[in-house]
Amino acid sequence: MDYIRDNKAGIGAVAILFLSTCLYLPFIDSSRDNRLLLVGIIILIVIAGLLWKYTKTGALLLGWVAIRFYFGTSEWMGTPIYSILCLSILCLAGLWTYPKWGNIKNTICLIALFNVAFEVLQLYGIQWPLPFQVDMSSFQRGTCGLTGNPNEVSALLGMSIAMFFRKRWAYCIPFVVLGLILAQSLVGCVSAAAVFVMWSITKYDRSDAYDSLRRVVVVLCACVLLAAYAIKIDRLNIPEQVQHRGMVYLTTVKVASVKAFGWGFGQYQYVMPLFTFSGSSPAYYIDHLLSNVSDKEALEKGIKRVAGTTDIAKAREYFKNHTTPAPFDKAHNEYIEFYFATGIIGAVLGFLFMVSMLRRGFKNKDKLPVLCLMASGLSALVFFPWQVTQTAVMTISFIVMIVGGSKE
Repeated sequence: MDYIRDNKAGIGAVAILFLSTCLYLPFIDSSRDNRLLLVGIIILIVIAGLLWKYTKTGALLLGWVAIRFYFGTSEWMGTPIYSILCLSILCLAGLWTYPKWGNIKNTICLIALFNVAFEVLQLYGIQWPLPFQVDMSSFQRGTCGLTGNPNEVSALLGMSIAMFFRKRWAYCIPFVVLGLILAQSLVGCVSAAAVFVMWSITKYDRSDAYDSLRRVVVVLCACVLLAAYAIKIDRLNIPEQVQHRGMVYLTTVKVASVKAFGWGFGQYQYVMPLFTFSGSSPAYYIDHLLSNVSDKEALEKGIKRVAGTTDIAKAREYFKNHTTPAPFDKAHNEYIEFYFATGIIGAVLGFLFMVSMLRRGFKNKDKLPVLCLMASGLSALVFFPWQVTQTAVMTISFIVMIVGGSKE
C-alpha cells in the first residue's frame, strides 16, 4: 500500500498507456473513434481514483460516469467526454494547488464585473472588437455580457454574488444587481435572492438585535425585489411553464425510466425532441433525430411509456397534443438530464455528491464558496449551467474551495 501511495502518478500513467492501447469500446464501431474516445475514458477512471483522497462521493460519481461512457453506444458522446475530462483535470489540479489559490475570490468578482461592463455596452448597442464580440441579433431581450445568452450571464452573476459579501467588494453588489436586471432572466435572480436569504441565516446573531433586524430587512428586500422582477421584467407565467417545461421534465423522467442504467451521453438531444417537439416538426428533422438514436427498441418502449399505446395513429395524435413551441435539446434541469444519461445509479451518486459538498461547505469557517455552489445548484433546476463552460468552470472552483477549505 505504501508503494501505491508513493507512486500514484506513475501507476496512473502506466494504467492509461496499457488500457488505452489494449482495451476496446464494445459498442462503438469505428476503430479510430473507438480508441480516441477510449483514451479520455481511461483518463477519467484514473482521475476518479486520484480524487478518492479528497472526496469519496465525487470519486464514485466520476467513476460511474466513466463506466457509463465505456458502455456508451453513440459517437456523439465525444463532446461530453471532452467537457467532463477538462473539468475533472481542472478540479484535480485545483485540489493539488489549492493552498496557492490566494486571489481566486477576487478573480471571480472581476469576472462578474467584466460581464456586467459588457452588458452595459450591449445595452447601448456598442460592440467590442474580437475576441470579446458576441452576436446579439438572435436575442429577443436582455444582454449576455461575455456569455452565449442572457440566461448564462444571469446564472454566472447569481452564483458569484456571494463572493462580494466581503469588505470593499460589498460596494460593488449594486453593479451585480444591475447586471442581473439587464440580463432580464430569472435564472440568476432566484439563486441570488436565495444566497442573500441563506447568508442572513448563517450570519444571524440572536444577541445583536440591530444586526438581526438588518438581516431581516435584507431578506424581505430580496424577496420583494425578486417578486417585482418576476412580475414586471421577466414575467413568470406559471401555467405556461407547467405546460411546456413541466411537460418536458415529466416526459424526460418517463423516458429515462425505460433504461435503468441510462441512455448514455450524447443522446438527449436526439431522443427527447421526438417526444416533445415531433408534433410540429418537418419530416427531415424527424429522420435526422431517428438516425442518431442508438437504441430503437428502447425508443419504442419510451413511446409506449409516454403515450400509453403502441398504436402509431394514437401515438401520433398524442404527441400532436403534447408538444413544445421549440425543441428542447437540453432538459433545462441538470438533475433530470443527468438521470436520463446515467440512470438511477448516476442520479443517486450525483445527489450524494451534492449533499456531501453542501454539508462540508456549511461546516467550513468560510461559507462563501458553499453559498456560490448552492446558487449554482439552484440554477441547475431550471437551466444547464454545468454544460456551459463559464459557469461550469466557476462551479468547479467552488467545489475546490469547499474541499480545500475543509482541511484548513
